[in-house]
Amino acid sequence: AVAGNGLVTLNWNTLSETDVDHFELSRNGSVVANVAAMNSATGANYSYTDNGLTNGTTYNYSLVSVDVNGARQALATLSATPSGSAVITEYALHQNYPNPFNPTTNIAFDMVEAGKVTISVYNLMGQKVAELVNGNMEAGRHVVNFDATGLSSGLYLYKMEANGFTAQSKMVLMK
Repeated sequence: AVAGNGLVTLNWNTLSETDVDHFELSRNGSVVANVAAMNSATGANYSYTDNGLTNGTTYNYSLVSVDVNGARQALATLSATPSGSAVITEYALHQNYPNPFNPTTNIAFDMVEAGKVTISVYNLMGQKVAELVNGNMEAGRHVVNFDATGLSSGLYLYKMEANGFTAQSKMVLMK
């Protein structure tokens, strides 16, 4: 969750989905959104922004998946407190956008505290094809541009390492 000025943005991803109808988001026990599931065998990334909130008030959120038969499964609970500016509460590597892309894309990532961060891109053989970030960064949300000119079409992985946090995601270059 990323708390901002009068809002909270909730991000989640799945590794795969089968027969999921939607995701239900609740704030303080009341449903605030139903987000349609993509039902992707390779997973998907989701985001929802809860607007019109009061700065300084802590909100409790729960995420539930609802399948096509109505069966419910609790997935996560968390709390967030909006303030006058965005506050990063957890390290995160976000899905690149656009995706698929040709030949450039943006990759956003969040740093809870200042520190060394590396973001590298790999082909499916595990070979590093680009190093986008390798240095110290301040706390906050950052966006780096990846120019894949010179690379062939296909699936690539990008990986972030920072202060003991590691994450990776997939992206597709379509020429």
